[in-house]
Amino acid sequence: MKKILCLIILGLMAISMVGVVSAYTVVAGTVYNKGYNGVVEGANINIKCYDGEKLVGENNTISGANGIYVFQFLERGTNKCANGNNVVVTAEKDGSYASNFGEVVDYGVEVKLALIDVVIPEFGIFMGIFTLMAGVGVFFFIKKQ
Repeated sequence: MKKILCLIILGLMAISMVGVVSAYTVVAGTVYNKGYNGVVEGANINIKCYDGEKLVGENNTISGANGIYVFQFLERGTNKCANGNNVVVTAEKDGSYASNFGEVVDYGVEVKLALIDVVIPEFGIFMGIFTLMAGVGVFFFIKKQ
């Protein structure tokens, strides 16, 4: 009788512990260069997890030597990510930027990124003066007519 009682108590304890164990959601991917012909090491990665429009989890990591990044969110808690959530991953390195998204399925999502150069053209002194003079000239030309 004692053995049966001990087995019942042990079984109830084991069943109650199932709720304590939490699954992980793995967000992983590879950061490529612009032409997808090489990987990018050391890119700053920002991972955001959304439940609908609500941000439920966020973290940062860095891509490894092979361009791969991996992060594990808890399925529950304050910084979480679960099945059906949407993940937005952004990468940045040396002024190049990439962003992509995916949906968590079976507690995982792979999001590949290709860094692109974000270039803001700068006018030199000569081009700035030329552009200013051309604008003023067009103004007087239109006013004259």
